[in-house]
Amino acid sequence: MWAHPNKPLIDVSNNIEFGATPKLAFADRSMAEAIQGWVPGALVVKTLNLIPSGFMINPQKNSLPPIQWMAGNDGRAKEVVRGLLGDLGWTEIHDLGGLEQTRVQEAIGLLLTAVVVSLTR
Repeated sequence: MWAHPNKPLIDVSNNIEFGATPKLAFADRSMAEAIQGWVPGALVVKTLNLIPSGFMINPQKNSLPPIQWMAGNDGRAKEVVRGLLGDLGWTEIHDLGGLEQTRVQEAIGLLLTAVVVSLTR
């Protein structure tokens, strides 16, 4: 994995290992924290991980309010990402804090995945 140093890297992934029952792929860190370790010069900002891909670039297609969350360690990178999200149509963007907060975002992603899997069985 490669990213230009000192540039935002938007992480839309979730820390999920799929098997008989979805579970956390890493118990000791979030996927965003792992990515930051793999690409140390990048400015990782997690966002859009809790929304289906079809709504990422067009939140108005969704019946839910266009609210998005983000977390990352670099304030300038988060401002760039905030601008990009605004350009896509996200009107309410909440900053959860540093990369350690991505564990919360990814835990919600795991919960949503577990609910969807249980409903489709």
